Amino acid sequence: MDNLEMFLPCGFLVSYKDLNNQTENFVCIICKDHILNKAECLNIKSNNLKIKEKKVEISCENLLNLSKQINLIIQDPTKAIKESFSSVKNQLDLKRETLKKQIDDHYFKLLNYLENIENNVIIDKNRALPVFSNFNCEPYKLDSSIDLNQKSSILDGFLKDLNEKIACLNESLYDLNIGENYKLKVAKNLPQIEDLLGTIEFDPLNNYEFKEVEERSKTFINGSLNLEDYKPISLSLSDIKFLDGEILVVQNGANTILKLDSNLRESKRYYGEKVNNLNIISKNLFSYNNERKIMIREVVTGAFYKVFEPEEDNINIICYKILTNGKVVGLFSDNSIKIWSLETCHLQKTYRLEFRIERNLTGHKNKVSCLLKINNNLLASGSDDFNIKIWNVKNGNILRTLEGHVGCVHCLDKMEDKFLVSCSKDCNVRIWDPIMGVCLLKVELPKMSYNLPGQISVNKDNKIAVGFNDKIKFIKILISKH
Repeated sequence: MDNLEMFLPCGFLVSYKDLNNQTENFVCIICKDHILNKAECLNIKSNNLKIKEKKVEISCENLLNLSKQINLIIQDPTKAIKESFSSVKNQLDLKRETLKKQIDDHYFKLLNYLENIENNVIIDKNRALPVFSNFNCEPYKLDSSIDLNQKSSILDGFLKDLNEKIACLNESLYDLNIGENYKLKVAKNLPQIEDLLGTIEFDPLNNYEFKEVEERSKTFINGSLNLEDYKPISLSLSDIKFLDGEILVVQNGANTILKLDSNLRESKRYYGEKVNNLNIISKNLFSYNNERKIMIREVVTGAFYKVFEPEEDNINIICYKILTNGKVVGLFSDNSIKIWSLETCHLQKTYRLEFRIERNLTGHKNKVSCLLKINNNLLASGSDDFNIKIWNVKNGNILRTLEGHVGCVHCLDKMEDKFLVSCSKDCNVRIWDPIMGVCLLKVELPKMSYNLPGQISVNKDNKIAVGFNDKIKFIKILISKH
């Protein structure tokens, strides 16, 4: 795909890679004297045809390779299944042999230690073994002719001699049985065999490793960043969006949008009124709406690039979307949808809606607080029941229920277009595989009763920004393949 030759409107040829790497609006890389729009260049009929032909070619190659793999498996599916388990079995055997070797090595180390002590004791006792043959143990007989005092004195002496012999024998016996004083000392809390050998679990992403890299937190003080102070303030951060290497933050309390540079210092301030639904169009433009208008503004100057407003005086905007085909669509409080041209701001169509419920998605036990489109077939919903559900939009079935949060789930975003990021009032950010329904990483945030996490935003470098009332926490996620 990268080497495809693409025509520019000025007639020159460039590679698809060079064209695709440009920003939305860029200076012609050949002529250097006029501005081009990347989408318009890619949508030139000849270019669009080449791209589609290449995609078909790549898809055919993928299909052919998959067909070959399937045909091989079909010949002996039992063998293929067994081979798929060979890796984990080898890991289990290796762990077993490793533990056996460690146990044997330690066993012989302890045994050798005891035998060395045993041999040293034998040598020492053979050299200094007492002679016991002169120990007379027969009862002592007293002469009946002597008086009682003499008998008592003789018995005292005999008793003393016996006690000395007993003490000598006890000491010798203790030395000869010195081995009985040794014992095997083990830990009080022995590890379970599962901890030593491991357990078997299903890991659909065993080729990936997720790791959190510590990022500093930043606190807002009167609208500016302060790196040390951590006290609550009156300002409220209602929305966060990454903008190329910078970030936009919406402050409801002051009706302003702040732009923070790569060092997280305020570089520009945009004043607005009741800012909602902040969106990044390109690195040069961003958009939002107030009660009635959709505004597109320039990042560098802050100037209003385009403004879209209904002709009616008594309706308010609910939400809007800027489409890739150059249209701006807004839904309004009178149940109308209005479509403008992004280029001319001309109102092209107005549709009056008669809503008809096509399908109810039921399953949550409390109110739904956030939604996220994963792809054309899947929808994610976060709820005050602490759970996230993954829905099949076509049939309304629940594909997965993601459990783990212990607080209301109020924000969802995507990472690398295949992982789901969630934020909850339990002060945890979690990363999920929504297809398999497994949590890949949990990041604990600072817990403060007055300062719960709000909106989150994820950029292309897998950095997550979490907005609190007066604070932004940045989390860098490293995703590595084994």
